[in-house]
Amino acid sequence: MNLTSHRPLAESVGRAAEQAALGTDHAIKSTQRLANDTLDRLSGAVQRAPGAVRERAASAEELALRSAEALRSRSHELRHQAQMASQQARQKIQHDPITSVVLAAALGAGVAALWMWLGRRASRPSQPH
Repeated sequence: MNLTSHRPLAESVGRAAEQAALGTDHAIKSTQRLANDTLDRLSGAVQRAPGAVRERAASAEELALRSAEALRSRSHELRHQAQMASQQARQKIQHDPITSVVLAAALGAGVAALWMWLGRRASRPSQPH
């Protein structure tokens, strides 16, 4: 069996992992923008606020910074995991292409069966209990 015929499957898995990593990056960047906007608003309010409110604002700013750092760290972990999964999938497909094709076909058939079942359920009128 020619291994190059399974290359599209490996590439598809790789693209899915890369898209997941990109989605995570977009979410983190969006969260960072939101945190930065919030911090900007807080810093303006802090300059106008009394001491107790300043302390709370400083705590909120610290929390926002820690949250952004935690999101950044988790993003790197998720990207690494996605890259590892993609690499493992490629290796598995190259070393055992027949099993990979059988598993992909079974997964596709399962998804198709679920889709058809859900479609039939949605098209049936609900029955009184």
